[in-house]
Amino acid sequence: MRLPTTYSLLPVLFPLVIYLSPGIAYTQLPNAQDELQIRDRLALYAYAVDDKKFDLLDQVFTADVKAVYSDAESDKFDNVEALKAYLAKAVAGQVTQHAISSILVETISGGVKQTNSTSYFVATFFGQGDLTGEILA
Repeated sequence: MRLPTTYSLLPVLFPLVIYLSPGIAYTQLPNAQDELQIRDRLALYAYAVDDKKFDLLDQVFTADVKAVYSDAESDKFDNVEALKAYLAKAVAGQVTQHAISSILVETISGGVKQTNSTSYFVATFFGQGDLTGEILA
């Protein structure tokens, strides 16, 4: 059995990620409980995908989530049901481990208060059968 030696970084935009314009100031959240809830939702995403419990994603994303997994149009989604279907197909028959780290949660001031969450995301796909012990992606 070969030990895992590589991994892939997959960029993910969560519904809390927004595009910013110059002149917007960042501040810490005024309530630590709010930040903990956001971090909890990010962790739930990883568990939902790895355990293939895609209905849990309803607790992570709003119904009108905007998610982008790559530049390809087929990897862009504008609702949670489409995202769940995509993820179910992407990890079907796979053993996966998703890890989220270096989480930064900030309030964006300037007009309407919004929250921005940025994190590193690593998804590892482990080989099965003849590929047991291999890292596929």
